[in-house]
Amino acid sequence: MCTLSWHYEKGGYTLFFNRDERLARRRAQLPAMRQIDGINIVSPRDADKGGSWIAVNEMGTTHCLLNLYGLQKPYLPSRPISRGLLLMELSTHKEWAPTLDHLESLDLSSYEPFQYWQFTKNEKIKGVKWDGEAVHQLEDSIFCEGPISGSSYQNDEVITRREQTFRKTVSPNFVGAERIKALEAFHNSSADPVAFGVNMLREDAQTVSYSKVVINDHKISFHYQDKNQYGLEFAPPVITTLPLRLLAK
Repeated sequence: MCTLSWHYEKGGYTLFFNRDERLARRRAQLPAMRQIDGINIVSPRDADKGGSWIAVNEMGTTHCLLNLYGLQKPYLPSRPISRGLLLMELSTHKEWAPTLDHLESLDLSSYEPFQYWQFTKNEKIKGVKWDGEAVHQLEDSIFCEGPISGSSYQNDEVITRREQTFRKTVSPNFVGAERIKALEAFHNSSADPVAFGVNMLREDAQTVSYSKVVINDHKISFHYQDKNQYGLEFAPPVITTLPLRLLAK
């Protein structure tokens, strides 16, 4: 129940992520910097399980995890481990190869299905999906316009409606600031019925937050906007910054 989109430009990228969640879950903790294996990470924290759905490290690599819906044979492990904890385990990686090695070294049978995406400064977008049986590498999305989305409620219809909204809102001719503005409008957009919107609302769930990660040549900025229950208006952004760590080639 989330939506992800992005924009690359010279020197970096801007990434947008709406998190949709059940109202029974507690409000997430605001993004904060923490160290994992000596690497500085900025991410919000899930208040129920302790993991996260989005994290950016000091090398400018953003890690995103979305639940995977729409499977013909839904997979439910007997003792599930939070997928958000897995995301934090992967969040120290800068490049795709060690991330994939890490994933392939794990026994994922205790995780419910997910799709994981990694964004780097060199315009490489890589992803995998775990469907409960195997890990499948997703096609390199360097030319993909987005968005990536999913929902526990009428998944196929929700994805179709959100893709239609994307095409109406974000013209392929938009570049630079114009495209970023259009993507911001897309992530704030609702629909009729509102359960199908990018900014969605149902009796049991809603969009609970909006994240924007901005990477340039020198700095990482994590913009996070929370939202009250049963509303469509986001709170003013809380911004966390982190110097970009340049590693020797």
